[in-house]
Amino acid sequence: MPLHAGGMVKQVNIAQRRVGKHIRELRRKRGWSQELLAAEAGLNINYLGGIERGERNPSLRNLAKIADALGLTVPDLVEPLRASHQI
Repeated sequence: MPLHAGGMVKQVNIAQRRVGKHIRELRRKRGWSQELLAAEAGLNINYLGGIERGERNPSLRNLAKIADALGLTVPDLVEPLRASHQI
């Protein structure tokens, strides 16, 4: 059954927050600053901060850059979505 527009927006917002939180946790676990991860991934620090806060909807290309910088895969970054069964 298709989601109505409001339901889809809510799902996207939930996904953004969960992925951003997971990226922040992975970064902190490594003892990295946002500045370091942004530099390693080739992203702007403000953009990375927006991703971590769930305010930005990163492209797959940018998720791949973050994953590569962390030595992970894109599925590793989005695992919280799969585990929650909400998306």
